[in-house]
Order: sequence, then C-alpha cells, then structure tokens
Amino acid sequence: MIIPGREVLVKRLPIRTRNVDRVQSFDTDNLYPQRSQETWYRSYTLSGIIPKKAGFLNGEGFEQVELNDLVVHGEGLEAVTMRELLDNTAYAKAWAKGFAWHINYNLNYTIASIKPIPFEYCRLGIADHDGNVEKIAYCTNWERDYGKEEKQREIIFYDKFDPDPEHLAEEFAEYGVEGYKGQIMYWTPEKNKYPLCSFDSVFELAQNQYEIMLYSLNQSANGFSAGHIFVFPGSFQNDQEREAYKKRLLSHKGGLGAGSIMIIEAGTKDIKVGDLLAKTDLQNNDTMFQNTLNWIEKSILQNYGMPYEIVGRQTEGAMFSRQQIEDAYTYYNSVTRDERVELSRVFKKVFQFWNKPINSDFTIKPQVYDVAGAALPAQGAQQAQPNQPTEVKAVDEAQQAIDTVIRGLSRRDASKVFAYVNDFKNGRMNLEQAKTFLMPFLGTDENVMKFLQDPEGDGADA
Repeated sequence: MIIPGREVLVKRLPIRTRNVDRVQSFDTDNLYPQRSQETWYRSYTLSGIIPKKAGFLNGEGFEQVELNDLVVHGEGLEAVTMRELLDNTAYAKAWAKGFAWHINYNLNYTIASIKPIPFEYCRLGIADHDGNVEKIAYCTNWERDYGKEEKQREIIFYDKFDPDPEHLAEEFAEYGVEGYKGQIMYWTPEKNKYPLCSFDSVFELAQNQYEIMLYSLNQSANGFSAGHIFVFPGSFQNDQEREAYKKRLLSHKGGLGAGSIMIIEAGTKDIKVGDLLAKTDLQNNDTMFQNTLNWIEKSILQNYGMPYEIVGRQTEGAMFSRQQIEDAYTYYNSVTRDERVELSRVFKKVFQFWNKPINSDFTIKPQVYDVAGAALPAQGAQQAQPNQPTEVKAVDEAQQAIDTVIRGLSRRDASKVFAYVNDFKNGRMNLEQAKTFLMPFLGTDENVMKFLQDPEGDGADA
C-alpha cells in the first residue's frame, strides 16, 4: 500500500551487480560492512553494547565442556579451538548479523579444519538465473585503499560451502590436491542475501553521537575561549603589525586560551572608557547535546532490547542493586536465546562432516552474572563459627551505621554513591579516588571501606 502524499521508500540496502569485481555490491559503493564498522567504533554506546551482546551469544561456552578445547584449525600458538571459533562467530553475528568460516577438507572428503574469517572481507558472487550463488569473493581491501597494504589488491573467489563428496571430488579434480583452496561458509539470516547490521535502524543516531563528540572536540580545541575582548582605540600601522596580531589570536583558542583577554582594533580613539573591555558570552550547547545524547543512548539500547544494568548505565537519580543486575542478565539471556539456538544448529550442521565423529547438539550455556573476586565465604562456613559472636555483632553495628547514613542522603546523592562504587568495582576508579569521592557522603574512612566491600549490606560483596 502506498500512502497518499508520501514517496515510495527506497530499499535500505540496495544491491547492485558489480561487473568490475564480479560480485554483488554490498550497498551502492560495496562498502556497507566497512561503513558499519567505522560507525560502531566511533559510537561509545555501540562500543559498549556489541561486546556485551556477543558475550550473551557465546555464553559460557558449550555445555559439553570437552568441546571447548577441541582444536579446529592450526597448531601451537596459532591453533584455533572450538571455543575461540564460537567467540569469533558470536562477535561477528552481534554486529553484522552474519559470519564467515574458511573450511578445508582432507582426501576422505571430510572437514579437516575450520577457521573464522572477517565477515566484512567477504562478498557474494553474482547469482545465476535461479538466484543461486556458487562463489564467495574474499578481499582485504574492498575500499581500494592502496596505502593500507604493501601487497597488490587481490580478490580471491572460493566455492561456497558444500560438503557433498561428489561436489568435493569435482573440485579436487579441477584445482588439484595442491591447488585446492577450500570453501567459505558465508552465513546470513537469509540465504544468498546480505544482512543489515544489527544497529541499522539506529545507524544515523550512532553516527550523530560521533558527530556531537567531534563538534565538542573541535569547539574545545579550535573555538575562541577568551573571557573578555579589549577594544584597541586605534589602528595598526602596517600589514606586518596586523599579521603579528592575527598570530597572537591563536593563544585565545582551545583550552589554554580559556579566560584570556583578546584585543581587537577599533579604528578610532573616540571610545568611552567603559566600552574598552567587553565580556564574551560563548555559545553553550552542553544542555542541548546532553538531552540529545541521552535520547540517542536510550534509542540504541532499545534497538538491542538491552537493559541499562548490563552496560553499567544509570539514568539520572536512579540506582540499581545486584539483584537487579542478575534479573537483567536473566532477562537478556531469554532475549538472546533464539540466536544461541541458531548458532548451535549451525555448529551441528557443519560438524557432522568433521573428520572425527562428534556426538553433540552443541548447546551453548547461557551467560551467568558473576562478581569475580567479590564473594564472601559461603553462608554455611559462617554458621560453622559460632564461637565468634562478638565479631559478628561488631559487623552488624557497623552496617547499621552505614545504613543510617545512606537513608539520610537524598535520592540523587545516594545514586552518586552507588555509581562511585560501581566505577570502583569495574576498574574505572582506583581506591584512593573512590575514597575521595565517597568521604563527603559517608563521613569516615571506616564507613567508606566497609561500603566499598559490601554496598548492599548483605555480606555478599565483602
């Protein structure tokens, strides 16, 4: 249905046949994956979300533990284990919604090795009249950046993944045993179609986030930041004097020029004394940008269905507990369940042709929230020490004192306190910095140390 008064929408990802490269163009310039990666790298929100998403896809590895250490390619330091194959695959799927493996065979027509390769380096060959694609093109320099590599740009065509022995026999006969290059399995949600990246629906927002950061950087580095302008009651005598003055203007730009006094030429001496010094009001976009950035971050998180707790983000005046984080992990495990099942199916489908039979359904164990190194002895161990009632009572009194302090804080101050603790536990702040920030709220060094060890007051984080 075409809505009256609206133009027909153009395809989000137009595909064209590139006769020059003999591939299907991945967007009009064939650089959609490269452009997606650059946008991902430049967006601090995506840079936090995509590794987290990948972590939920690869989980804790395969439930069948021995599978994780199975070497699937190479040997020694260059060896690739099944777990590493899973990690790499999950990472590619998290941002590109697709992944690629290079698969090689032995003379028995069974798989001898599987190596993950960058998804962004692969392109679909030109389809036949039935829409089937028989070749996958591999190139490390689709962008034609001739300063990127010393070697000459080269596009290598591989047969797509097809483990049928008869087909393999034909390939070996065509290329010879020594010249056989193997196959590429190029997995996408829709067969023989390029996928949109996982953040395509918020692509412009992610790019906007980078542009705002770039604007702020340029404003800080190149913008005039003089606090006052002194009006020079006269004229420069010659061009050399004027040029020298222009060079001096550089000292009023950027952070080092903040609060300085800039002198300009008035061209006349008929100026009142009170008009000689004028205060400058620099444009302040901080509030506008902050609202925009908050909206962008919220939109990107919604695109992934990811709770704030997983990426360690807190809304203004809010705070979350360990239980909320655990609930968020449980929730997002359910959100990503279908994708883990999908990965398991792909592994099972491919590894049925492995050179040694593997009896497994390749189930991936969901990720578990774990406070590494922050756990107290088990509750049973505490109960096994009934001869220390005085020590237990002292801890309770200390905790009661901290609880009283926290209850007396405003909601905003309490939020700040928990945010500082979160930064400390995640390595974004050292102990001395944490103590400096927390001391005004908690009052004593003892309170600060106790709270850093056990912010929830349940003895689980000490």
